[in-house]
Amino acid sequence: MIDLIRFFGYDPENSQEQSDLMEWVTSRVSQMDIDAWHYFSYRSRQGPEFYFVKESGKESFSFNIHLHGFTDQQLVLTDWLPDPEAPMDGLIKARTNSGEAVFYESKQAGKEDQPEWRENMPLVFKPPNFHWYDHLQLPALARVQLAAFPIEIELYHHGYRFPVSEENKDLLRYFASPVGVSLVANNIYHPILEFGGNITAVSSYSNELRGRLMHILTVQTLGLTMDVLIPASAAAQTPIPGMSVRATCWLTGRIKEIFPLGADEKSLSWVFLMQTRVAGAMYHDLGEKKYALGFWDYIELRREPDNPHDPRAVALLTAEGEKLGYIPRDRNQEIAALLDRGEQMHARLIFKFLNGSNQEYIVRVYTRGSILLSGKN
Repeated sequence: MIDLIRFFGYDPENSQEQSDLMEWVTSRVSQMDIDAWHYFSYRSRQGPEFYFVKESGKESFSFNIHLHGFTDQQLVLTDWLPDPEAPMDGLIKARTNSGEAVFYESKQAGKEDQPEWRENMPLVFKPPNFHWYDHLQLPALARVQLAAFPIEIELYHHGYRFPVSEENKDLLRYFASPVGVSLVANNIYHPILEFGGNITAVSSYSNELRGRLMHILTVQTLGLTMDVLIPASAAAQTPIPGMSVRATCWLTGRIKEIFPLGADEKSLSWVFLMQTRVAGAMYHDLGEKKYALGFWDYIELRREPDNPHDPRAVALLTAEGEKLGYIPRDRNQEIAALLDRGEQMHARLIFKFLNGSNQEYIVRVYTRGSILLSGKN
């Protein structure tokens, strides 16, 4: 389990480093409760994220990682892969949605690699806080940020072209091969992706406890853009944009947004307007029902023009009509005006933090494409 910390530049063989890192992380975790599952996560300012999950009334727990980056792309989420031996974790199956034919080698245990051309490449990724996404109806079109943690990685000078067969010479620097799933230890497993691609951007930071240099690479490969995290000590040379990279990695992914697969006149409005915290949540505790709230749950916007505290008040209610809180006063002017003139609007829940009596929520607000904001089209 602790072997995961090597991806963030810490030595899993050094018991003092293990202890220091776990103490640092656990003293700063936030808590998100979903039904019977308790998720504890810590995300540093640089992007690395550690999270733990346990089931109510049980001692067993899992420890996992992610890297919060700034890249994302559209994927079609196709299925769930829960682990019957470790129900606190799971994987999500997806496929690329580029609309272009892609080449990859399908790797299956006990079988020869099968080169294939497909319009959309299948892949599997491990999401942080697996049960947070339980309410999603699959298949679904999603905006997903992928993070790769290389087990092996090689960097090549600018313009390097990976060897390919003559019939596939046009592929040159890009390939991707979903390998399958690796059982790392008891109750810890990760999907594996082999890929070759091009580095388009690099940022660096020093990890928090030991000051070791880390690199975050933005890598473009077949139908995918990924954030790749490597300790400087794992690279034979300093990565720079334009280099080629070849790696075998564990793949994680955070779902950021869901798009409707089809639309008609009766469909909800899907033009993004704003992302905002929910104000006043501490005064509208939903009791036990708050634990069942999940990612992308529908949130109603309802005007309260007679609210004695704010005539522009916009309440936020769950699908069952229970009040979650309000759009913050400093952000509700335009929304209130739009609702007053009959615009169709709704919101979706994308974050919650629950810890005892403390509760916080963040929503994304959507409206129609025909709205006029500040006199502009």
